[in-house]
Amino acid sequence: MKDKTSEFKEKYKIEKEKAVSKFKDENKLSLDLNALDYMCQVMATVGLEMESKFGNNIVGSDNFLLFGRRKSEKSINKKKKIAVQDYKNQLKDSIKNDKPLPKEVRSIYDFYGFKLVCSDIYDVRDVIEKIVIKDFLNDIIQKDPSKYEEIKKMAYNYKDITSNTNTILVKCISEMFEEDYPNFQKRFDNIQEHKAQVVEINNFLDNTRNLDLSNTTYKEYYNKIIDCYSILEQLTYEESHEEKEKINKKIYKNIEKLEEIKEKEKENKLLPDKSLGKYEKKLNKLLLKIDKKKFNKLDLSVGSFMVFDVLMTSNQLKKLGVQYSKDPTRTKEKRMPNGYIADFYSLDLPKGLKAELQVQSGYRFEYGEKGPAAHNKMSNNLKKRTLYKTPKKKKDYFKWEKRQFKSLPQYFNYWGNGRVTLFSNLDNFRKYYDCEDPRTVSKYVKYMLKCHPDLLFTKTRKFSLDDKSLLEAPNSKPRDIIYNFDNLSK
Repeated sequence: MKDKTSEFKEKYKIEKEKAVSKFKDENKLSLDLNALDYMCQVMATVGLEMESKFGNNIVGSDNFLLFGRRKSEKSINKKKKIAVQDYKNQLKDSIKNDKPLPKEVRSIYDFYGFKLVCSDIYDVRDVIEKIVIKDFLNDIIQKDPSKYEEIKKMAYNYKDITSNTNTILVKCISEMFEEDYPNFQKRFDNIQEHKAQVVEINNFLDNTRNLDLSNTTYKEYYNKIIDCYSILEQLTYEESHEEKEKINKKIYKNIEKLEEIKEKEKENKLLPDKSLGKYEKKLNKLLLKIDKKKFNKLDLSVGSFMVFDVLMTSNQLKKLGVQYSKDPTRTKEKRMPNGYIADFYSLDLPKGLKAELQVQSGYRFEYGEKGPAAHNKMSNNLKKRTLYKTPKKKKDYFKWEKRQFKSLPQYFNYWGNGRVTLFSNLDNFRKYYDCEDPRTVSKYVKYMLKCHPDLLFTKTRKFSLDDKSLLEAPNSKPRDIIYNFDNLSK
């Protein structure tokens, strides 16, 4: 008879090999060049679908930026190793303690990621109403034509509540098809609420800019300052605790200042002429902050709605094998205390590939790139972005380059009209280390170009909505697909 130790080892070996082999098969395309080109194709399709619905050249403009990245080879291998080790630990514990065995090595969803950044959007809501209603009603009626009469009947019953036909139909869709289109009404309401907020803020900005400080009392001025900070606080997400705390401190500080002025019986006195410049500068600085932040919530709600619409209704994405995951642990709203705000949509793709599509407002994107929520300021990322020392001998350059480039993500950008640029290694290096001192980065770039001039080569490819999936292309050679792009370098 086998002893318990032998049984444990045998069972552990069988289960481990089965799960790890399946995990490796699912992730074997993570660094494949053909998969990278396919991801460029998926991103181009998302951009083209948004353009066909919401306006030509809308994506790739200053208002809608769409770009992607594949994690670095170093990061991918590290994540795979951690996932496998976690599974081994769980498996050992389950066998030892006679618990249910873990089903599989946990999947990794962010080897590939896309991001849509929306900035200063205001007049899109009405377009969204019409397009979304058309899309969703057509989809519903195609699935079940009998629903058409039901929708008409419900819409008629809502006429007493509102005269806006589009809003009536949205409410009908939301109530009837919540299972197929989760949070539909919430997404739509967010756009309406945030657009109304922008209208109010614009009125406040106009009135405040016309304020004659030479005829303004201390009380009026500090109340106006407090109003400015209150608006900034309203534009901040509840979960952004650190940001809210800073703003609230400013509010309390100005309330205290107002109390001091009351004690000195100066509250109804006019601001002194000799100091008007100082008071004007402070007020204008706050107005600029409000102006910059006012689209913060509207941009995210509009961008999220547009992405949601494309993922739910695009036939071309379905042809490419792209499926939107409704798993709430993967598709989520991310609201961090440090002010990092984004909506995440998770995609299931052929051959085990997975990706994330992230939506951010322009304000939050900048906040997450250079501000307090910057990725490189997170403690676990500080060491990762350390530049390796250049070799003293030129013959060791390519060994150094290989090591350096293993730490670089592969970036790709969408420029509108189906065009995707795949960054060269040099461009990847510049973008990844843009948080470093520019002079240091420039020094490294000059060194690399001196040793390896071909690093300048950047590739651009144009896709169309008629393209077949490059992942399924027969007899395709991945390296040929990537490196035979037309050279439309920047």
